[in-house]
Amino acid sequence: MFKRVLFTLALFASATVHADAASEAKVREAVKALVPAAQIDSVTPSRLTGFHEVVLSGQVLYVSDDGKYLVQGMVYDIAAKRDLTEERKSAVRQAALAGVPKSSLISFPAKEEKHRVIVFTVID
Repeated sequence: MFKRVLFTLALFASATVHADAASEAKVREAVKALVPAAQIDSVTPSRLTGFHEVVLSGQVLYVSDDGKYLVQGMVYDIAAKRDLTEERKSAVRQAALAGVPKSSLISFPAKEEKHRVIVFTVID
């Protein structure tokens, strides 16, 4: 009996992974069909049921699992009172900042740091 339950769980997990991989492929196809030169940074399952979260050149988009719909805008979790899109954008920005070498930074440390402000200047 235990082996049968274990086998059923393994089969279900395998089917779920396969379905998610198929959905991700459809999402990537849909984005490439819309913007052929698009550089997709990541595709992950979204908290928004039926959608994948796509990071495209630092922008967060939501594409339906079947690749038919693209939504660009804020996704807000009403119960938790959290902006899920902004949280993801923040993580993308933090990852980009982590990649900037310390030698390229000009820092003016405060005696008593309460907040941190980061300013980018492009002179080209």
